[in-house]
Amino acid sequence: MSQSGIEKLDQQLNLIKTKDMECLRLILEYSLNKVDADKRSVIPLTHKAKGVVPLLIKTAHAFATSHKLDALLQDECLNEFMVQLLEILALLSDEREYTDIFIQNQSYILVSICMNLIATSTSEAELILNDPAEFVNLGLDCCDKQQSMIIKTQACKLLEHMCDNVDGASTFVTTFACNALNLAL
Repeated sequence: MSQSGIEKLDQQLNLIKTKDMECLRLILEYSLNKVDADKRSVIPLTHKAKGVVPLLIKTAHAFATSHKLDALLQDECLNEFMVQLLEILALLSDEREYTDIFIQNQSYILVSICMNLIATSTSEAELILNDPAEFVNLGLDCCDKQQSMIIKTQACKLLEHMCDNVDGASTFVTTFACNALNLAL
């Protein structure tokens, strides 16, 4: 995302990048879900996406591991950008032709991206006390429905898609969770 120091310029550039990401997601959704598999090979974007996916993973990693994550989550444009990016990663993790990329990067994706973005925020912790029903609805959306276009829900969706489609991802998450519990106890 643009951080030139000129706020108005940065906002406009970030808005353009967010819309570009949304367009990319829509084109990929169409080409992967509506176009026959034998005809996909002639769509240049599906070939170009192989080179872009590692960059998308690095971008998501930089965002999710930023020491300014709480501040970044407050920026509406960055939120929308990350929602689109996570949606693209979830979409592509379902496709066999991208499996190698997701296998190579699964620790980054699962731990550094998904787990960081799924973590309970301060405002969500306050929601437990102030509006428990809304907190439960957020949890249901993250774990079941995955309909909200928010970062947490899309990170959960990516985690689920990885576990469903990437070899070793379920084992990795289970091992990670058990090790985290052992350390906590």
